[in-house]
Amino acid sequence: MFRKIVSFMLVAVMLLQIVSPGGVVSARSYPYELLNMERQGYDDSNPGEKIANVRHLLEEGELLQLPQGYAALSEDQKNEIARGMIMLIPLDVQYNSDNQAVYAFNLIYNVSVIPGQFEIETLGPKMDQVYNLLGKWYSYFPSVEKAEWTQAASRYMHLNGADWTMFIDNILLYNIVFKNSSVTIYHNSQLAMLYEKLKDYKEINKATDINSMNEAIDSLFEIYLTYLPQVGVTEGVRPFVFNMNKMFTLKNDDEKNELA
Repeated sequence: MFRKIVSFMLVAVMLLQIVSPGGVVSARSYPYELLNMERQGYDDSNPGEKIANVRHLLEEGELLQLPQGYAALSEDQKNEIARGMIMLIPLDVQYNSDNQAVYAFNLIYNVSVIPGQFEIETLGPKMDQVYNLLGKWYSYFPSVEKAEWTQAASRYMHLNGADWTMFIDNILLYNIVFKNSSVTIYHNSQLAMLYEKLKDYKEINKATDINSMNEAIDSLFEIYLTYLPQVGVTEGVRPFVFNMNKMFTLKNDDEKNELA
């Protein structure tokens, strides 16, 4: 009788498992496990079917419910989001849960839609979401070093008043300049741009003396001069919350210091 019970239990266990060359795995693969399978052996110079397969996992799988804005994205944008799911973390690091994969998607998706925002009312919330997600990086990937992202998130969250508005204006102008570009915007270059723009931004509200205020104003004026010829008046955009044309009228350092 005991032998019959043992035999029955062994058969039951075998029915619940499948055997692969690498060993015994669960008959049901979770979405993050399927994603890990596609990431194995990925070559960015020769992606083959892997990007298409990851897109299928995102669009037809059980990992998440896609945001409403996803359907309106171009094929290039959707492919880049799939590529981002492969490349966001090092290839020798695996996703360990669906939660990690969902976090990665939310970060990549929000980064990918920022270039398509041409109004501060829509760009601002997306920027908030991206930096909020960057600030949570170590909660999801504690072993993947991204200190610059969490530091940038902390600084962004402390922007206040005119500084927040002018930093968003800076990104808005960048978007407008490249509005009609047909070049694919990669998630990693977009993340690098957001980091560099914030690192270079000098806060008006952090100025403690005339010199530091002059540095902040000069930095804003440099941004203004960079974008003004390309944006032009036809876009209906005035860079920053005050009239930077005032800088053209300054005749000497005394007048500049008085403005500061």
